[in-house]
Amino acid sequence: MGVLSETSTLAEQIEGLDVCPWTARRFGVVSLLDVLRFAAEDFIEITKILNSLHHSPRSLETEKVRAKFQETLDRLSGHLVNLGMTYSQNQVETVLAAVNRADWEIASREIDQLMRRILEELKARSFRYVDKPHYELGLWLWERDMRAVAGHPDIRPEIEAAGRCYAYGENTACVFHLMRAVDYGLRLVADSLGAAYEARSWDGIGKAIERKMREKYQDKTADWRLSEPFYAEILTDIQAISRGHRNPALHELEKKYDEREALYLLTVTVGFIKHVLAHTTGENPNEA
Repeated sequence: MGVLSETSTLAEQIEGLDVCPWTARRFGVVSLLDVLRFAAEDFIEITKILNSLHHSPRSLETEKVRAKFQETLDRLSGHLVNLGMTYSQNQVETVLAAVNRADWEIASREIDQLMRRILEELKARSFRYVDKPHYELGLWLWERDMRAVAGHPDIRPEIEAAGRCYAYGENTACVFHLMRAVDYGLRLVADSLGAAYEARSWDGIGKAIERKMREKYQDKTADWRLSEPFYAEILTDIQAISRGHRNPALHELEKKYDEREALYLLTVTVGFIKHVLAHTTGENPNEA
């Protein structure tokens, strides 16, 4: 089996590989083309052959037909194994046993049972449809935001999850992950202040900034004077995000977010993270 590359399309990766697309990218998005390219043609052909032999199993008495049938079942078995369709795979063996015994009446019934099991197990597999424009916007946001936090692996999963939730229409979940991303940024702010960080509340950071800002001008260091506009902006962000979004998203079950709000907060949060990184680490995420 080949190695899946992150740079090529999934359809290109799947072609020639003995793996189903949704296994190759678990919990990822699989296109209809990827699904069809993987197994559709084989399943259509196999269904036709099984249906024909169900009605006339005695045609298997011919060596050529039996060899073709064996080849068909081998291909079918490979797909069933990859799809985890255990019951259908077991039924293939039962069909082969009846054919090898030349028990055509039993073989006909077992072929019919095989088709029923395949349909039942396929129906048990569910796939969620994702609207193309919505997903593409979520994907674009994800790619943009990943560049912004490329050097920060701790925050990457939250940004990634937020973009994915937006693409899937899970807007409240999107905001939840964004609040965790903001939390990461505020940890950096707390470190830059030399202040203690309290995960349960952001008020401690806000109070630390307010104390510094209330100091007399002559008591402030030159570095603080240069940084004060940055911290004043962070204070405003803390007050707006904490009261307007963090607390409702985490603690108020009745609070729900719509697509417009989620998209707005995606933009705001990434802007906030970039701003924090630029000041606390000297990075310029816009150049990432």
